[in-house]
Amino acid sequence: MNIQELMKQAQKMQKEIKEKEKRLNQEEFTFSRHGIELVISGGREIKKLTINPALADPDDMETLEELLIITINEALLELNKKHEALMPKQEGTPF
Repeated sequence: MNIQELMKQAQKMQKEIKEKEKRLNQEEFTFSRHGIELVISGGREIKKLTINPALADPDDMETLEELLIITINEALLELNKKHEALMPKQEGTPF
């Protein structure tokens, strides 16, 4: 394979990745954990947040805050995995 063929192949791969990423960014994902439901776009934008009223204890806001952080971080971790899955896995390439 010559350098021009490699460049064409790399450009084709890059275009495919961009198209897949664009589609992923338009999707919405729902995560429901710890009494909190989070709808987040593939572009990592929070679209909706629903909290179980039982968690809204004014005397214990710290627990609610911690659960929010945990849920959001778990959702972002899952989205990062989806974005990483878009990247081709090729062994033996110099880049």
